Amino acid sequence: MDKTQEAAHTPGPWKATVGACYEQVEVEGGPLICFAAIREESKANARLIAQSPMFLAWAQRQLERKHRGQVFLDNEDVLELEQIVAKATGAAAPAAPSLALTAFIQDVEAAEGKATGSAA
Repeated sequence: MDKTQEAAHTPGPWKATVGACYEQVEVEGGPLICFAAIREESKANARLIAQSPMFLAWAQRQLERKHRGQVFLDNEDVLELEQIVAKATGAAAPAAPSLALTAFIQDVEAAEGKATGSAA
């Protein structure tokens, strides 16, 4: 990962704790991340929030693997992952490619597939 885009969030792992009248997410042995009064969906919210660092790390790994050619992701998936990572890290979100550029990229990928004998 590019060090200029490192997240400024508290590193995980985070854990969710739900008490009688509260929910909280904290770093194990570290600071409190969030605290809220119990509602019907509190347990689910706490679990989801606690997994946020893991989700962000996974999205960043998928993009790194795509750029190294180790995993296939279509252009729309790449753009969506880039936008998710940008929102989570506060980085500038990438612009959506134009329809002409998207069509060109698809044509190139299809031609490369035919050249290597792969089905596109």
